[in-house]
Amino acid sequence: MSSSKLTQQQAPFRVALIGGRKTGKTTLCASLAKCLIARSHGFSPHMIARFTDATGLDQLEALFALKFNAPNTLFRAQSTAFVRKIKIGIDFTSSKWTFFKRPAHHLSGYYAIEIDDLRDDFDLFGQFVTSNANLETADGQNPLTQFEDSLIKANALIICQPAGQKLAPSESTGFIRLMSDIATGRYGSFDTIIIAFTKYERLFLKDGVKAFQHAIKPDTILTTMRDTILNDHALETGFRALNCHQADSPHLYAMPVSSFGFLRHNGAPNFDKLSGQPICVLEKAIEQARSENPLEEAKAKQKVAGFSVPLQKKDITETQPHPAKHWLPFLTADPFLTAISGIPSQFMIPFGEFLSALDHGLPLEQWRKTA
Repeated sequence: MSSSKLTQQQAPFRVALIGGRKTGKTTLCASLAKCLIARSHGFSPHMIARFTDATGLDQLEALFALKFNAPNTLFRAQSTAFVRKIKIGIDFTSSKWTFFKRPAHHLSGYYAIEIDDLRDDFDLFGQFVTSNANLETADGQNPLTQFEDSLIKANALIICQPAGQKLAPSESTGFIRLMSDIATGRYGSFDTIIIAFTKYERLFLKDGVKAFQHAIKPDTILTTMRDTILNDHALETGFRALNCHQADSPHLYAMPVSSFGFLRHNGAPNFDKLSGQPICVLEKAIEQARSENPLEEAKAKQKVAGFSVPLQKKDITETQPHPAKHWLPFLTADPFLTAISGIPSQFMIPFGEFLSALDHGLPLEQWRKTA
């Protein structure tokens, strides 16, 4: 898909979401709608993407309620299927915007998206690699067959790995094998592969109200990715395998994301260490679906690390407060918007450039300036 222009698409755009156990895959999907509504993504503020698919938005709302509001037992009871299929629609309203001092990009059109949220992939894949196990799901399906079918049909791939964490011992073998198979084209070709370092907010629990200010710095993002990769041999081996240099290789990016995010009013991590749950989620009035982005009516804005937020009280009503009044999901829409458009956000870094800088001790000056 061209990175300079989107054209109207007939068939659904398919995204496969993979990661180990409890790496934040489903939570990433659940906060997607909230991130768009709050405009808390890393793209130009002139890019307008919104949901016009009521059914798809309802599906995300239900998923959001399960992940952020319901007891864990309830969530587990409804998550037994190996592949969770999420069908949504995103409308890129006609707009032109500049990015990285490139010519203006034109985005327009409605896109049907199918997201395959795959369950505990690395651990499962490792079981097949090491024991050639013949596993079946409750409905008699072979999970490896379901897994491979989802990857083969996907246009783009999002790989989730918690920032600052290692793979579980049971996942390492499967992860390296899976990354190698993806790199060699066993599952076909992908337009884009995005490595999403999830649960980013948990690295800044000791920073208090300075957490958000620290988290958005390019040096912090680079250090986080470097340390996460270098502290786990399996992660480094697998991710390096993805970094192909062939002409038709996918666009490969890495970035931090956080579904729990940060508290808007003071920038502290939105995470309760005792409960393991977010401190703040959106109010009920904010969770109601709206066809128009609420920021369009905001008259006074303040620029904060690429995010626009209303300043004046008259821009916020009691019945319809601004979505980002309390809680800021951190960049969770970016992987999906980049997968669809082919255009990276300002918080994404080309993975090949990152590895080259890592190996040669060179600074990423061009990326630093844009982020």
